Amino acid sequence: MEKLDPRYFICRATPPTLDVDNVDWTQWKEDWETFKGHSGINRLLEADYTKPPSDEVTTAMRAAKRTITVDALKTTFTPSTAKVVRNLPLTQAERQDATTIICGLEEYLEAGTNKRVYRKEFQARIRTEDETCDAYMIALKDMARKCKFTQEADPESERILDQVVAGINDREITEKLLQLPNTATLDDALKLARNIMASRRNAEAIIARPTTDTPMASRLRQNTRVPPKEQIDKNKRGTCGKCGHGKDKPWHQTKGCPAAKATCRHCNKKGHYDRCCPTFPDAGGRPRPTAQTNAITDTSEDEGALSSIVSEINTATLKNPLDPLEKLGTETVTIAHWKGISSRRVSCLADTGSNTTCVPLQDLSRLGLTTSDLTHTKPPPQSPRQADGQPNNLRTVGIFRARVSWAPSNRETIADVYVIDGLAQPMLSRQVCRELQIFVSPHRPTINNTQ
Repeated sequence: MEKLDPRYFICRATPPTLDVDNVDWTQWKEDWETFKGHSGINRLLEADYTKPPSDEVTTAMRAAKRTITVDALKTTFTPSTAKVVRNLPLTQAERQDATTIICGLEEYLEAGTNKRVYRKEFQARIRTEDETCDAYMIALKDMARKCKFTQEADPESERILDQVVAGINDREITEKLLQLPNTATLDDALKLARNIMASRRNAEAIIARPTTDTPMASRLRQNTRVPPKEQIDKNKRGTCGKCGHGKDKPWHQTKGCPAAKATCRHCNKKGHYDRCCPTFPDAGGRPRPTAQTNAITDTSEDEGALSSIVSEINTATLKNPLDPLEKLGTETVTIAHWKGISSRRVSCLADTGSNTTCVPLQDLSRLGLTTSDLTHTKPPPQSPRQADGQPNNLRTVGIFRARVSWAPSNRETIADVYVIDGLAQPMLSRQVCRELQIFVSPHRPTINNTQ
């Protein structure tokens, strides 16, 4: 076939259009090679072999051939393709070579694609009812070109790797496998899957909290039982704390509590019968539950067991509130305020019945605080009550934000601590006790001031 001199060549064929927004890249490359053969670009000479070698002539002919090929390639670009080519990371010299430009476009168009995805689609391709055998075979061959089966050096390993990607049934591992390059081997995939699974096991071992068994926790578990459904329903209905009758009584629901207008002979207050007075001892001689004696009114067995434990501590405290709380055992907790490097603290009770976390006004200096450090914008959820039934002389001075932490296990929470004038002992609220899990793990937490 006659060779052509590129210095006098005129391209008269129409190149295939290349639109990056809608292109079958494999098909376009085949069309491009067909165009080069049909137009005569493949027959262009790079030197004049009929004359003695001349560097000047050879250089001119090679430059002319490169220019003709690049110009023909640029005529295939749509505006969106031309914009992509202008922003490819190519040098000025590389932009004068058609092969380099095509390689850059291929990396751009096939970035993020993986032959294993095409192979999974290939395996799932099933002939439709109205599709002929010839049409089905053509579709399979077209899909097989993207799968690159002919480029594999070890077909067996590649087939196993394809099945691993398709059947591993783990989203994270599948995503990581698809991020591997197309040149990844079966060993690379196996190593990646092993590392991910081993990391999961190690993370579970680190994150899992160790269960510590304490004497109080053992007592709680021994006393815990699951009540029958009838008992649960009865507990949910409850007993009125004013008259002592069941709340499920029809007359109690329609006419209201009969003790609403009654006057108690023990405390001279209206609203409850004598037998329901919070200041009158029950049959066992124990004070009736108030916010400061810490009786728990919930029906759960574990909190009921803890109520008896805490009641013993609080009873001893109320008898002689000036005794050091360290004598009361591990059930006491600690409120600590850190100011600078030094640490100051006061002891308090794990009071599961209190509705606020509070400290007496006289303990404010022990925490390194003054009344000017307190805020006064947030009232307590409910005014504190005295356990002796006397008129309430308690006064809320202010609050400060504190960090409650467990010393043994570093468990912590944030709480608002109320400073109350007239309070006998510091107390933790029921909510803080729940957050610190004091019900099942009676350690000694501390509270750090975060102001």
